[in-house]
Amino acid sequence: MEFNKLYDKFSKLFLEDREVFKKLSEDASADTSDGMHIMFGMVVVPFVLKLLKEHNETKLKAAFGFFEQMALSEDADICEVLEFTILEDFISEGHNILEQCKNYMGNETLKSCNSVEKNFSETEKILG
Repeated sequence: MEFNKLYDKFSKLFLEDREVFKKLSEDASADTSDGMHIMFGMVVVPFVLKLLKEHNETKLKAAFGFFEQMALSEDADICEVLEFTILEDFISEGHNILEQCKNYMGNETLKSCNSVEKNFSETEKILG
């Protein structure tokens, strides 16, 4: 898994949703030159939230399978996209969304999520 190709690799899992990715990118005025954090935060997370609303089990399993590969990566940049962009966005969506997401997470993604959630909660306590 290569950091600079993360978005392309993810989007290729969903070739039939090419137009959805294009629209989300256009709506966010984002493209791959903006970087992986932007593409995952502005395109991938909204795409996954859409899948949750549609209860699309097959595509959710594919998306979270990809996130599990990210969690298993030894590349710190890839792990940062997972933790600081994807998981934090899911956490900020609220408890119900996060719990739905957790149903699809693999072991490593779940460990990362629990860690991010704990840090997120501690930061909120400090900031009041």
